[in-house]
Amino acid sequence: MRARTAAAILVGLALTAAPARATCDFGFTIYIAGQLPDFTFTSGVPQTVRFDPWYVSFQTNGGSCGIFARSTVPGVSIQQTYGCPGGACPVVPPGQWAAVGDAYAGLYLQVSHKSTDIPILFDGTAPAGTYGTIEIGVRDNDVGIERHMIIGTANVYIESAAPPVTWYGVSATTANISEDRLVLDHPYLDANPGANIFLSHIRNLGGSLFGSSWNHPIAVEYDWALERWAIRNMDGTAMPTGLGFGVRVDPAGLLYCAPFFPSSFTEVAVLHPLADQNPYATILVTPIGGSPNPVSVRYDPPYWRIVHTDGAAIPASTCFNVKVFAFTQYLDDPVSGDLSGYSNVTADWGTGVDAGGSGTGHTSGSARVLQFDWALENPFQQMMVTYNQTPMGFAPYVDARYFGLSVPGRTTLGGRWAVYHEDGSSMPLSARFNVWAPCAGSAWYPDADGDGYGVGGVGQASCAPLSGYATRSGDCDDANATRYPGSPEINDGQDNQCPGEPGDGQIDEITGGPYFYDAATLCWPAQSGATLYQVARSSHGSFSPCSYLSSTSGSCLVDTDVPSAGRAYFYLVRPESPWTGSWGTNSVGQERLLSCP
Repeated sequence: MRARTAAAILVGLALTAAPARATCDFGFTIYIAGQLPDFTFTSGVPQTVRFDPWYVSFQTNGGSCGIFARSTVPGVSIQQTYGCPGGACPVVPPGQWAAVGDAYAGLYLQVSHKSTDIPILFDGTAPAGTYGTIEIGVRDNDVGIERHMIIGTANVYIESAAPPVTWYGVSATTANISEDRLVLDHPYLDANPGANIFLSHIRNLGGSLFGSSWNHPIAVEYDWALERWAIRNMDGTAMPTGLGFGVRVDPAGLLYCAPFFPSSFTEVAVLHPLADQNPYATILVTPIGGSPNPVSVRYDPPYWRIVHTDGAAIPASTCFNVKVFAFTQYLDDPVSGDLSGYSNVTADWGTGVDAGGSGTGHTSGSARVLQFDWALENPFQQMMVTYNQTPMGFAPYVDARYFGLSVPGRTTLGGRWAVYHEDGSSMPLSARFNVWAPCAGSAWYPDADGDGYGVGGVGQASCAPLSGYATRSGDCDDANATRYPGSPEINDGQDNQCPGEPGDGQIDEITGGPYFYDAATLCWPAQSGATLYQVARSSHGSFSPCSYLSSTSGSCLVDTDVPSAGRAYFYLVRPESPWTGSWGTNSVGQERLLSCP
């Protein structure tokens, strides 16, 4: 297991450290836009995945940075794609930076791909249970940046089969609750006190018609006796059965703590290159224990701070799990317009800031209805929320209540996720929220024929569906939409099966044998496209001799003949029109060729 790094931040004292930013020549700043997908590889199976992150620039007069990538995972390497010596691009092993592109600034807050197309190569050697990160960084020696400034981090998992989910919902039951806590059981959390966990209360987990509010402070804590993480009610209220929570396990998350001395602080500063001097940063926070007070974030230039929204002091040594996104999607910007109107609105990033509740259907009763495309329907995804007092650096607005999430019914709030007041009070239009949901992050494969299966062993990772791509690979004929792994045989004059599959080498054969519906009615699976079927009958399994029965347009035929004593009838069926199909194969796999009178 990889332990997280604790960042004990001095707060309540003078902050003397210079804020760090990913800045290159001419003051040009670049960040990853949105979130990076998680990558999962199967131990023992070499695989290559490519991904092209979104970037956002913070400069108008031009400038550039070198973009680099590095793996921290054994057996996972990065192929260099930029500045390759002699045109040959080396594969860079874990722990070393690979040059993957050059980022050139365009318009201010321009969101775009930079065509870095970063190849991630897994050699298959790392055992199941290994995990770590892929880091994206920038460097520019021209202005003295000799070290890489990290601008984005993606999680990498090596598993033996289907990986454990890292976004999941959990309900309180008599089996997992004890007094004021719900004990979690997860392979990435158990016996791992350094795990990073994010938490939200979901009123109607899974989209249930019924749910319950929970107007109490919640946090996560590690139980050293049980070696398990737990969700805890920090005011000591007993955990009731039926309460639902969303959980995110994120090794790339961060840990920020108040110092040990003095006894309390007004804030914990989030000193991080993605957040420093960046009012657009989107920060999610989950307390680790602490006091029973609501938690929010606030930007006081040049830093973001974690605070108790009600103004209460933060006790010494209180820690928080923190996730920082440099630039996401922004709704209801009260000054400069709706920033979701930039090109990022088309990407399924799963991260954003709801900066205000104006507009039709945006605020309803105690709920703020989230207008992001990725917050529409899908009640089985999870979501995190943190109150943001100062989105994009605007004047603070404080709402010191507890917030939860809900999956509303289609007829009530348009089938969208919503943030709501746990105490049921009306949601003010000026309330602001940072929200975070899963990035699809699948590997996408070129799918020229649109049959849902792509070709090639190299996938293109993306948090949004890619036009002309599919999430499944292995297509045996990408020029034929009716031929793919597991495809059914249809009446088209072609072989629809892939090599090695049952039916491969036969054309328009019936999939599945005939059977008797009753004592006299023979039936068989209908074949798509077939309009006429031919039935052969024989008293010998070799079908020599045999006879043809009447042709039929349906998928059943009545045969009232009865075989002689001690004998049986055998039947074969094939389509006859518009394409005459195969009779299938015999017991040794040879195609049957009948000669019936």
